[in-house]
Amino acid sequence: IRLLQGDAGAIEAAERVIVPRGTMPAAQFLAEASSFFDGRFQYRRAYDLASRAVEVDKECLAARRQLGFAAMRVGDEATARVHLEAVHAADPFDLFTYNQVKLLDYLGAEFTTDRSDRFVLRVHKSEAESMRPYVKELLDRTWDELAQRYGVSLDTPILVEVFPDLNDFSV
Repeated sequence: IRLLQGDAGAIEAAERVIVPRGTMPAAQFLAEASSFFDGRFQYRRAYDLASRAVEVDKECLAARRQLGFAAMRVGDEATARVHLEAVHAADPFDLFTYNQVKLLDYLGAEFTTDRSDRFVLRVHKSEAESMRPYVKELLDRTWDELAQRYGVSLDTPILVEVFPDLNDFSV
């Protein structure tokens, strides 16, 4: 309940109670806490907790897996690749991890990525040259209009991906 109410000290308080009892190792606990926030779309918080979990125990596959998934959600694909490949090497039957590694391979081979202060734009190589200028202009115009309309400014770039095939976006 304290977590849902936004109590910043709730994780540390629970960690002080659960870990010493031997109910679960610290890295596993932090990975579970990370997953809790991931499921509530609080990706930065999930990433930070998963990072702590790996710092506590670099060999904990659950922590490394969670950090890989959390890193994907915040756009840190280099960190995601390191941890997801390590988990896949240790457990080649984990299909979720396998699929994420394959996704990273596909994106790296088939898409170009451009970065600005506002956006990370990923477009398929076959369409990048023709689409990139139009998409960038549309994104910048939309950013300016929405920031002015709602009085907000974001501190992180937004990832925008343009897929050439509808099946690339399907579940």
